Amino acid sequence: MSINFCPRSGPFTLTIYTLHTNNPVSLVSCAAQRASAKLLLLGNEDIQNVLCDRLSTNESYQESVLIVLDAVSSEESQLVAHFHDVLVKLSSSMNYAVRNISQKILHSIDGSRYESAGLAAPLPAIYRLVLPQKHANTADGSERVSGDEPLPDSDDPSLIVRPFDLQLGAIAEETGLAKRNVFYRAVQIMRQLEPEHTWSAEGERRLRSNLDSVGLRLPYHRPRAALARRSMFHMVTELVAAKALNVQGLHKLEPLLRFYDPEFVLVEPSSRPSSVHSIAVGTQTTRKSEEWLEETDRALDAMVFSMGDAVILAEKTMLRQLEWEKPTEVRQSIILPSPTPNFSNLSYLGKRVTNRLMSEYAELKVDDKINPLIIRNITYGFVSSGSDWLALNPFIGHRLGWQLSKDGLFRWVDAEGNTVVESLWWLDGPVEQSPPHLHNEVGEGWLVVASQSAWKIIESQHGVLKQIVKIERIIWRDDNKLERQAYSERLMS
Repeated sequence: MSINFCPRSGPFTLTIYTLHTNNPVSLVSCAAQRASAKLLLLGNEDIQNVLCDRLSTNESYQESVLIVLDAVSSEESQLVAHFHDVLVKLSSSMNYAVRNISQKILHSIDGSRYESAGLAAPLPAIYRLVLPQKHANTADGSERVSGDEPLPDSDDPSLIVRPFDLQLGAIAEETGLAKRNVFYRAVQIMRQLEPEHTWSAEGERRLRSNLDSVGLRLPYHRPRAALARRSMFHMVTELVAAKALNVQGLHKLEPLLRFYDPEFVLVEPSSRPSSVHSIAVGTQTTRKSEEWLEETDRALDAMVFSMGDAVILAEKTMLRQLEWEKPTEVRQSIILPSPTPNFSNLSYLGKRVTNRLMSEYAELKVDDKINPLIIRNITYGFVSSGSDWLALNPFIGHRLGWQLSKDGLFRWVDAEGNTVVESLWWLDGPVEQSPPHLHNEVGEGWLVVASQSAWKIIESQHGVLKQIVKIERIIWRDDNKLERQAYSERLMS
């Protein structure tokens, strides 16, 4: 989704933009944040004033606007100097994310470090109590929650804080506190931050109804999960104040506490490449959809090795037709050195890294006996789109004498400035759009492509290479997931 705007838009129009920076629908909030950031980069004074007002409201707006300011300050720090005074106030927020981002932006403006003085408080007693495993009226959480239904109410703190139970578990481990107590405290903070009726199952139904009424039948951030993240940030500040979490512990937890990549605020996906062909299910009937599943093996033959003159080193594509059964196809391919074992159970591409930022890419070090060609970033809890990226292993780029360009996505150039390898992120409609929109197909994907000259160099360095491909097809029928998978491997010559 994109928002068209005029650089000279008036305050009323700009107020509408900024009203949506924290919209629960991620497509809307990301588009509003991008529009706001671009206006700031153009030096629009009205957007400065409107965003400044937003920073004086609630934490939800503060977080979303700080994402915008962080993105802009990464490009030109002095363009956010207008916000200096309000950032100083926010640098003492009890929300660790608000506090930390504000301090980071302030440092980019004037180089000063704004450490919060006098942050000290005793550790709340709940962390030391012996607490029950869970309450009696609690579902075990093993059942799948449909995306079409709100999160069911629960008395179990470990269920209430999901999906941030992973991060909270890491906080518990780092501080030596019982995980159960950390979960209980997180829920306690949630109830202090917002009335429970706003994030209960009924509260989510009201939100869904409001979104439906304006035609936003799109994926949204569930109120309970969004509040669990804010609660976690309040807990981090609380633990720092009680000296249960020190600077070293914070540094260790920092990648897990991230929830956006500032550089992706300004990145826009490209259009769907012509090499990414349709899944071609046709008009859905029970017979045709089942035939389509059974023909998954045949889809392997349609996977391509090249895109124009470029060689595809890796691909991750998801395509969906907006029929009632939501036929979905996930395609993955990767080029590997031939001695690499056959990944018949391939569930990922390349070497995985977690919650990494684009700004960290050049210095990433992959601990692997065989330096892989591709690395894949996996993010947990991120609100910025495009952050699950594929890219050339930077070790390979540096070793071959290429330079990382400031333009493009993970683009490498040779000594003459010619592009040799780069990543492409494309989007063709909202992939989580609800059906039915018959005969419409949506998709999103990442490609890592190399020029023919780069491919010859890679071949000369790695010897015989092979391409591994995985295709997964899925349909949904009566809330049951039906799927088929197929794999292939071939030597590249």
